[in-house]
Amino acid sequence: MGFGHIGRRFWGLVRTLTVCVLSAVLLSSLVSPKTKSENPQLSCKSIIPVFKWSVDNHGLGSQPIHSPAFAKKAVAQILKKLDPQFLLFTTDEVELLNFQTLKTWTQLIQNGNCTVQKKWLETMIPRAQARLEKGLKTWQPQENQSKLKNQIPRYTTFAASDGELQTRQNIFLTQTFWEVPELVRSTYGDRYQQLLKDRLEEWFQTIHQDPGILLAKALLAALDPYSTYFSSPEFAEFYEDLSGNSAGIGIEVQKTFLGLGVTSVALNSPAEKAQVRRGDEIMAINGTALEGRSFSEATELLKGQESQVLKLTLKKSNSEVVSLELKKSPLVFDDKRVSVKHYQSQLNQSVAIITIPSFYGRGGMSVTEYEEKSSSEDVKRALLKLNENPGSVEALVLDLRGNPGGYLEEAVATAGYFLGAQTVVGVKENSQVKKLQPVLDSGVPLYQGPLVVWVDEETASAGEVLAAALKDYQRAILVGAQATFGKGSVQKLFQLDDPFLNLPRPVEGGVVKLTTSVFYSPLGHTPLNGGVSTHIQIQDEKKAETLSKAETPVSDVAPLIDPSTCESLKKQQALVNGVVEEIQNKQITDNQQPELSKVVDIAVEIAKSGWPNLAKR
Repeated sequence: MGFGHIGRRFWGLVRTLTVCVLSAVLLSSLVSPKTKSENPQLSCKSIIPVFKWSVDNHGLGSQPIHSPAFAKKAVAQILKKLDPQFLLFTTDEVELLNFQTLKTWTQLIQNGNCTVQKKWLETMIPRAQARLEKGLKTWQPQENQSKLKNQIPRYTTFAASDGELQTRQNIFLTQTFWEVPELVRSTYGDRYQQLLKDRLEEWFQTIHQDPGILLAKALLAALDPYSTYFSSPEFAEFYEDLSGNSAGIGIEVQKTFLGLGVTSVALNSPAEKAQVRRGDEIMAINGTALEGRSFSEATELLKGQESQVLKLTLKKSNSEVVSLELKKSPLVFDDKRVSVKHYQSQLNQSVAIITIPSFYGRGGMSVTEYEEKSSSEDVKRALLKLNENPGSVEALVLDLRGNPGGYLEEAVATAGYFLGAQTVVGVKENSQVKKLQPVLDSGVPLYQGPLVVWVDEETASAGEVLAAALKDYQRAILVGAQATFGKGSVQKLFQLDDPFLNLPRPVEGGVVKLTTSVFYSPLGHTPLNGGVSTHIQIQDEKKAETLSKAETPVSDVAPLIDPSTCESLKKQQALVNGVVEEIQNKQITDNQQPELSKVVDIAVEIAKSGWPNLAKR
């Protein structure tokens, strides 16, 4: 089951959990989490010991937490979580929070006294919501407004006045309304305000978090963008996504006036087999009518154990009302797993492209009843199938575009299929660098032919581990954006009631996700310093939405590979540069599919150049 969102730009910033799920690179094992039905109350006094412990164990070095600069960072994180689009608060309101926090920061750190922050939140959040709801009541769609949805300004500062804030919110409501799919929007008729209230529901839930939990998240995020705190219910959801195990009926839904509208149906899912179609509207679940229920209440009814049978009342697109019984089952979405396609170059040579959307797998998680999924095993199967027909392709492309990372172990194993038993990455923690190598059935790589790695600005974390290793060993030519995302850090999850931490128990089941390490490529470079650069740039740069670049450069380390191999790679560098320059001079173009065509033809040109003989070690 998937949940609907109103706009990628907005909810991509608000719903940080989804981003964290695949960005985190985990080296620690976890047990199945405890859950609670309600968020625990996290006091300021219980936050500070956890925060101080996190500072001491943070992998990017000590933090000056007593300084005014860190206080400002913490305030910035509170506001970022509440108001990522600069739509709720005015400059004066924000300055008040800054002033009060700086004045009482020492009390907060020493004594856990966050009274001023709690009072500010309790006062300003209702005021901000009231302003937004006032604008919502008077908003009306106009024909020409539909053209504005792709011209929404991106604000970087808070509004100077209530009037400016009202203008921003009016534009935002326009964007929200017109981004709703027509098949959903039509169910509301002229009930515009109700539609917008339903679409903003998740945002209001976000800003109404308990002040203690919000402050815990802000303090940890001030250490770096990937460190955070999870309450028990949040961690239960995070854990389910992280383990890759979910059960459902295979639909994505969005809130409609009467219930939930089906926006997509997964192939071979229980829903597809029962002939549920896009545009159907779910009006009741297990006999409970959805009219008048919020989106979260409605979707909660779709959750449950794998064996649960859901009884749905659907209104079909032809207005026919039908009843169905669907049994939940483990879901595997094809677009989230490794896939292989074959393409022809302009001269009719065949190139295989293996797409790796993320590095999914167990990665040290406890065994469950679900079928284990592994991206590295899926890549292995794809390579073995290619090997059944030697010479069937001129070259191979690994498509890592949009790959946000995943399990480090999966990336290391995948690298071994192309490098053999070589050091793939170094993980530095507590001044010690641990070298990681793949465990292989034999020391011989599965694929030894011409290889291209295709990346973009969203290739991150474990995706950068694989790209950097193949680049450092001169095993592949990297193409795509000028550089990858730039996430070179490793996170671990710590349950706060674990005796190993020797901490007071501030809340049962609370979990901290903490950056503990930095990873380095075989030649000693970390992606934190600007990502992994490509050999050939074939696309225009996009402004990446990222906080991943280190605020201060992180020092590289000495190469992780032996001096003789380093020397051999240096001698081959001129040959590699020559191949790259020759390909760039050809100016390969195709007006129909310019990027895809370029990548395929670059792969063929690399094969013609005699690659990979150039890179033999």
